[in-house]
Amino acid sequence: MERHEYKLDLVIALLNEHNINIHKLIGTYEDKEMINKVLGFTVEPMTNEDYKELSEKLQGNEHHKDFRNDLQFARNLIIGWLLEDFVYIYLKKQGVDIQRTGNDSGRKLLKGHLASGEPDLLAKLNGYKLWIEVIANFPTKNYDSFWEEKGYFDLRDYKLKNLKLKSKTDRTIVLGLNVAQQKYFTMQVTEALEGRPFSPEEKFGNKNTIKIDFPGGTPTLNPVEKMQYSVKNVLRNRVYKPLQVGYELEGVITQYFEVSRGFCIATVNTDKDLLHVNMKVTTDEAQLYYVYYQEAENNHTVNIPVDHIMNDYDFGFQFSFNDKGRIIYWDGSTIKHHILYNLKQKKVWEQWLDRETKSILQLPMKYVPGVKVARLSEDFQKIM
Repeated sequence: MERHEYKLDLVIALLNEHNINIHKLIGTYEDKEMINKVLGFTVEPMTNEDYKELSEKLQGNEHHKDFRNDLQFARNLIIGWLLEDFVYIYLKKQGVDIQRTGNDSGRKLLKGHLASGEPDLLAKLNGYKLWIEVIANFPTKNYDSFWEEKGYFDLRDYKLKNLKLKSKTDRTIVLGLNVAQQKYFTMQVTEALEGRPFSPEEKFGNKNTIKIDFPGGTPTLNPVEKMQYSVKNVLRNRVYKPLQVGYELEGVITQYFEVSRGFCIATVNTDKDLLHVNMKVTTDEAQLYYVYYQEAENNHTVNIPVDHIMNDYDFGFQFSFNDKGRIIYWDGSTIKHHILYNLKQKKVWEQWLDRETKSILQLPMKYVPGVKVARLSEDFQKIM
């Protein structure tokens, strides 16, 4: 009971933060009377008749229940609905054309054979469709979410297969809510997306799941207030331009921001006082970032100039034309700190210092603190 109440409190806090009243929201649900009882929002506790009615409503859901009884299963199901509806309501308020999908879109507790494998939401823009599968996570003992602790998220049964089928004709994403932090990540689903082989997962009652690893080992989380930008960005029409001879790397980085990421303006830095800054990037939210970028033979190693202890950039990027499917990047201030601490003070990075020049750290990518990976689309790769 305590775990349920804790999770519900976090959901209510998220809804309240965005002016969504949970009681008014539940009032729109088809099964609102039973749902209020299940969540403990009624004066009187559930009776034996209520439990019997709940069990009848949920017949045929044994596979999905895992180790949970009817009440536990219903609570988790309803919390999932509340979070899906948070995404739905928030995006709708931001002008996104969006609708609920699936047989449970009316929020009625269904027998197992009536459940559908459709993604949760469908957004539309400029003739394009975007299917959205909403997943959520709550704090573990030592982390704000299981995803951050383990470095992957789970999809049950044939969910990934179904999402990949959708992606053949329409754009498709997984949108994950970190409820405690009120942040989210998105991961685009394509036919190329692969997970680990099916394996038992304890938190799903040892049912088999496919585990999808986060690039770089951790999810890239953004405040939920940015969700509409992520959705609109995926729905945009992207047109990549051929790279200009002699400016190939600059062209890749520019189009990464302006076309692939979108809603950015990238300009070459001309301020000589900004020693390490190659580019200035302004976002649609009027944020200005100083960017350093470099080319490499491969992305197994990241070459960090030692003088970046004096860096003045926000983010560093590395790209290899021998590894066109991704760009790796890191936080400038983090690198600055680690050069000072791990190289200058603790000497633990000396083993990766270029022996001849003493001016370059040749770090294996896995040892670059906070390194992230941005995947590049096949359309982007075609211009290279």
